[in-house]
Amino acid sequence: MASRRSAPKIALIAVGSIVLVLALFVLAVAYFFLGAFHSSKAGDKIAPLTRGLEAMGGHQTCEDGWNGYGWADTSTSWIYTDYQVPDGAAARRFVFKKAAELGYPLLPEMKTTPKTPGAESYNSQPKDQGGLGVYIYRNTSTGGFCADKITVSGKAAVIEITFFADAHRMH
Repeated sequence: MASRRSAPKIALIAVGSIVLVLALFVLAVAYFFLGAFHSSKAGDKIAPLTRGLEAMGGHQTCEDGWNGYGWADTSTSWIYTDYQVPDGAAARRFVFKKAAELGYPLLPEMKTTPKTPGAESYNSQPKDQGGLGVYIYRNTSTGGFCADKITVSGKAAVIEITFFADAHRMH
């Protein structure tokens, strides 16, 4: 008699286990296809630029972005990052040179000139789409995309980089 009573419990546990395993499988597949295991095309593309700023003594103060593996409204790979550098003039020269080498020559951004004194704004929108935007802050304060306010003076600067790997807009 005891085995008849435990049979429904065993069947219920078996069905529940199968449902749980299937649900976890569906979640894992969805997580994978939404980009959890994909690197960011934007981050990969500008890595030579960010590594160079780090080699110059710069340190990253902020980063945000998306790898571009999502539904239709999140399919653009982008990155936003700030670097505080000890020598703003040298960093500016490096950024311009490296951006051109990467195929994104920088030009002054006319439509979104920063309102912050001591800030410069540059943008590139090459024919193959995508785009690189750079703000350079010297002798001023910036909050940027991150909440922390950074004040730079003397030779130091904050280099703010926005890159869309296959973007339709900048800044």
